[in-house]
Amino acid sequence: MTDSLLVKENNLLQADSGLWRLPGADPEQAFAYSDGDSEEAYVFEVIANASDTSSTSTELESYIRDWPSEYHLTTKRAHLLRALDLSGLENVLELGCGCGAISRYLAEQGLQVDAIEGSSRRASIALSRCRDLENINIINSNFNHLQLPAAAYDAVFLIGVLEYAKRFCPDAADDRSAVLEILAAVQNTLKPDGVIITAIENRLGLKYLMGATEDHYGVPYIGIHRYPQSAGIRTYDQGEWRSLLADAGLNSSVFLAPFPDYKIPSVVLHEEFLKDAAAVSHLRGAVSRDYLRALDSNFDEYLFWQACSQNGSLLEFSNSYLIVTGRDNATAESVAAYDFAHFSGSQRKAEFRTATRKRRQQKVVSKERLSKVAGDSSAAPQLQQICLDEDYLEGELLADVWLQNLMIWQDQNRLLELYKQYYKFIRGYSAEHPEAGDIVDMLPFNIIIDETGNYRSFDREWKLAEEVDAEFVMFRALFWFVYGNSRLFAGMFESYGWNSIRNYLLVSLSQLGIDVTDGLDDYATEEVRIQTAIGSAEQSNLVVSLLDSLPQRRSSDTMFYPRLYWAQAGEALSEQQSIKSTAVLGTDRQAITFDITRPLAAGSTLRFDPAEREGYFHLYSLRLLKPAAGDHAEEILLELHGAEAITEEFSGHGISLCGSGEKAVFLAHDNDPHFHYKLPAGTDRLRVEIEMDWPHSEEYEIARDGLMQQFGEWIREKKAYREKLDELESLQVINSQLQADHDELQRIKASRTFRLLRKLTGVLRG
Repeated sequence: MTDSLLVKENNLLQADSGLWRLPGADPEQAFAYSDGDSEEAYVFEVIANASDTSSTSTELESYIRDWPSEYHLTTKRAHLLRALDLSGLENVLELGCGCGAISRYLAEQGLQVDAIEGSSRRASIALSRCRDLENINIINSNFNHLQLPAAAYDAVFLIGVLEYAKRFCPDAADDRSAVLEILAAVQNTLKPDGVIITAIENRLGLKYLMGATEDHYGVPYIGIHRYPQSAGIRTYDQGEWRSLLADAGLNSSVFLAPFPDYKIPSVVLHEEFLKDAAAVSHLRGAVSRDYLRALDSNFDEYLFWQACSQNGSLLEFSNSYLIVTGRDNATAESVAAYDFAHFSGSQRKAEFRTATRKRRQQKVVSKERLSKVAGDSSAAPQLQQICLDEDYLEGELLADVWLQNLMIWQDQNRLLELYKQYYKFIRGYSAEHPEAGDIVDMLPFNIIIDETGNYRSFDREWKLAEEVDAEFVMFRALFWFVYGNSRLFAGMFESYGWNSIRNYLLVSLSQLGIDVTDGLDDYATEEVRIQTAIGSAEQSNLVVSLLDSLPQRRSSDTMFYPRLYWAQAGEALSEQQSIKSTAVLGTDRQAITFDITRPLAAGSTLRFDPAEREGYFHLYSLRLLKPAAGDHAEEILLELHGAEAITEEFSGHGISLCGSGEKAVFLAHDNDPHFHYKLPAGTDRLRVEIEMDWPHSEEYEIARDGLMQQFGEWIREKKAYREKLDELESLQVINSQLQADHDELQRIKASRTFRLLRKLTGVLRG
């Protein structure tokens, strides 16, 4: 453990666990925050048993099973601070360090770290996460109970903390006053040129305008409406933050925008760079997430960001802020040192993940591997990764030009002209550099059109040792362009009569003079080889599956998302205890696997959701098994083949079984079809293997719509008949009343009194 003024001035004592606490403090009385008992117990167990707890640990990442575990175990957490230059700092303080993901990264940079966490369990997890590092102290205390040493730190980190300010400072007049109270306290502990680094959600962020649930309250739009029922938690928009920082006397502030948000960023952009027209091109693929439920995937966020770029409002609507602020302008600027920082995703193998950054006021872009482990290209032995510094190019991204034409014109002839220009460019490069295997990475999103109209390629990260023909590169470019813009291509496919991505590629390549009738599958196989070398086999197999798929108007219609829930006996099912998989719509059988790594007792519930949509699907087989471990062989707990066998064990809801034998098909007749199963015996781990398909549901939708029309006609006919029946029944009542009156009149006429009255009437008239 490192020497610390905070430890010394508060006379903190180190417990046997290694945590620092105030003398006589009851850890159970500390400020408490929790993601849930079972969730934190799971994270604690995973970290305690891991051999690699570093910020780049794919071992930890492999145990992600839900959002809480993703938040604590993903390597993306540290991307937020990888977008900063911390080299000028030495002693730092982190308030609310949680389970230690950020603390770990700070200590890895060689900083002397004091990390304060109020929750005893979370502090213990953070200590375990950093157990191999000597330059960090984990202090388990409510920071209000501590005397922060004056002028002690170069930086104070408030990552996901200030939204809880009123919880930390319950005596403050309101949420805003509580934020100012904390900022005043941490200012006092800063050195004169120190900085405060804050990460927090923007209450007016795009995803909240789209209807995403507010991260802390679990309901939509509450932040948009300024938290009408604040529970001591609130976030702020850009204008509110600038006012708060000014009132706190922090006149030097730099805003950065993490996308999709500060929790799991893939790109971080400086506020000055956001004014550059080229900034928006960095947001391609940065899709917002709602961490509690599905978010509308059909909203085109990239189009929205393009519009924001035109009127300078990108920062205003970013989902989160990373704010570097202090009294000294030079320090804030030196920490917020980059125009942009990009990070490759977890779909890559760990050894191939990179950080790409451009320093402000410089015209050079640097790329470096996040892991020091050399890449293993065993699946494609001729593939090499190249990480170099390059000149920064200004201009329009070719991929954006293609996308713009696709959006506006929906015209294949216009696209063909663009394809021809691109094909001419890569053919020319291939002719001049016949052995340059880096042509494989000269795709449209790696090409800038400069002010003279010339194509200039950049970031040729991947290189094949063998010769690469321009026709294969053309295949790659078109395949990923169509797949990445499926929703926009759907209308064109309908208009032109293309029945699959394969069909479109064959037609388009033929119109470019490229005949690949017999070679398209070879190109697809080569692409699988490349993707398998770089990423996971599961993702690479999508190339072959998607080749025969049809783009859909709704972006979600290319895929479906089976999900498995589990709950102990007596517990309720929840999203926190679930695993989602991804599969391609179509008639191809697909194997889907779910691994539950926690013990399940007898009577535990499994719920399998084949998808969140109506339609028909097949379940060919279902297996429950206990995976092999150590010297123990795989143990099959349940094995079912065929739809009828599955329905005998699993109860279906919102699902009907139609037909029998090989022709049996399941029909999901609402948007929440699912199966339930009770485990008859406990198991310490469980694997669920399902073989299924979900054919494109156009036929189902046509039949459903036709039946609905017939049903509507039947309802209208029924209504008309009812009206006629009511009319007849009304006439029958009147007729019955008339008959009764007639009968009564006949009885009156037959009576002696009536006869006497008639005689008396005749006498009187006579």
